[in-house]
Amino acid sequence: MNLIEVNTPALARDFIKVNVLINQNDPNYIRPLDKDINEVFDKEKNKTFRSGEAIRWILQDSQGQLIGRIAAFVNRKYKTKGDEGPVGGMGFFDCINNQAAADILLDAAKNWLAERGMTAMDGPINFGERDTWWGLLVKGFEPPLYRMNYNPAYYKDLLENYGFRPFLTRYVLDLMWAAGYRKNFMSDMRLWLKTLTTPPTILKPITCPNMPKTLPLLIIKPGPGMAD
Repeated sequence: MNLIEVNTPALARDFIKVNVLINQNDPNYIRPLDKDINEVFDKEKNKTFRSGEAIRWILQDSQGQLIGRIAAFVNRKYKTKGDEGPVGGMGFFDCINNQAAADILLDAAKNWLAERGMTAMDGPINFGERDTWWGLLVKGFEPPLYRMNYNPAYYKDLLENYGFRPFLTRYVLDLMWAAGYRKNFMSDMRLWLKTLTTPPTILKPITCPNMPKTLPLLIIKPGPGMAD
């Protein structure tokens, strides 16, 4: 297998292509916009470069076929409660269902981060805002929301076999709204919250001046021990 650093426009296109190849046979997969991916690694457009750096790799098999990709990030402003030392990130991980291939990608990210003084690696995360490209999908394999990670179910095994463990759990809600639905929604949501082993600490509808009164938004703040 051949690990290649992404440092040309052609390789950047291959980096995007890996995600398509891995997920192309999944009917729920929605291809992210190329622009949204490229802007993460554009020093002119991603302000996170002011406090950090990023690198990308693609992985080819012995025949030169694309079989994986990964990115690693150092962001001096990145901190999460409970960190015991400098923490780097990895993201945009895609790989065939092959542990050896996954290990090559993850080793590349880990070693690059260690060379920069990082003592731990969070991932999959984004090099930037935490509301996009964040986390590993482990349940609810439905068409993803805009700029939300989507991945095959076997990624969980690849990452846990490497040594990753849950750190933060996120719940993403996609709801169809209609007039008069608010009452039923809140009732159903309370029932859903009772099923959680570690319930969120905040459940609050919010409104904005230009938002229809029949459209409640839900804020969920993770409680202690929730992870991804």
